[in-house]
Amino acid sequence: MGMKETTYQVDCPITGRPENVFIRSTLWEGVFVASFNGCNGQWSSSPECEVCRKAAQARFTEEHSGLPSIHWNRP
Repeated sequence: MGMKETTYQVDCPITGRPENVFIRSTLWEGVFVASFNGCNGQWSSSPECEVCRKAAQARFTEEHSGLPSIHWNRP
């Protein structure tokens, strides 16, 4: 399985509008690995960005519940 990028629209507490955020995922040596990539490939560890990360990761986890356990890489 190659690298896949999944897009989610999350209400951004910084801009006050919906923003696209991205999660990259792949199957690597039998382990399903996913990484939150923020909006436009950028994010910080600010509390506002953490809200987006948690929302996107929850949706991603729910959608991929039939796959092996997800190992999250944090940038």
